[in-house]
Amino acid sequence: MAPLLLAALRVIGVLLIALTALTPRIGAAAQQLRLSLQRGVEGSNLSVGDEVPVTFVITNAGTAAYQYSDRTYDRSGRMPEYQLQAFDSRGVQVPDPRTLSRVPRGYIGGGLGSISELGPGERFTKTVALNLWALVTSPGVYSVRGRYGLGSGSAVESAPLIIRILPRSENEMREHIDALALRLAEASDSQTRVDLIKRLMFTADPRAAAPLRAVVDDDNNVKFWLEEAFAYYLR
Repeated sequence: MAPLLLAALRVIGVLLIALTALTPRIGAAAQQLRLSLQRGVEGSNLSVGDEVPVTFVITNAGTAAYQYSDRTYDRSGRMPEYQLQAFDSRGVQVPDPRTLSRVPRGYIGGGLGSISELGPGERFTKTVALNLWALVTSPGVYSVRGRYGLGSGSAVESAPLIIRILPRSENEMREHIDALALRLAEASDSQTRVDLIKRLMFTADPRAAAPLRAVVDDDNNVKFWLEEAFAYYLR
């Protein structure tokens, strides 16, 4: 057999060995991780219009360390590796807010983070607002499921978490919005404004539009969330 052909076959053989060795590692990463969900604020009641925090708990149930990207934000407004779905008492999925606009926005992803290592038996947590993934605007009992995406393209999924959302009367919602609007008007820093803008947009109530339109701030993050509010929540 020609020397060049033998050399090529050796290279192909090395590549096949490398790919064979890599594939089980990707599969093993998914198998060794366990995902569960917890209510982000234990012991507190949640009402219609409130932010609904849900905590991802990722546990390394394997025998080898797992490396992951530990991020705190994404430029798109939500971290795609932490996905949530909500289903009402009939089993009907609650709409994703970003699927409701006739003119969807474009997004640039990415965000600063660090590589962390999760040893066997260790766990890490990340709290995410359910409202970013599901437009929960009615009282009731909801079944929430989480999906944690791995860098390999695979994912681990959680068992359902049951969350009860209490009703809020028209007057209670008005008082809630007025209180948030007053705090927003008095806020002196952009991060506080962003937090209050999110809380107002999560009400999905038309009365939240006026205080949001009154915001004047050149901060790009503030502008982003104002656009998000009117694109998907206050239509």
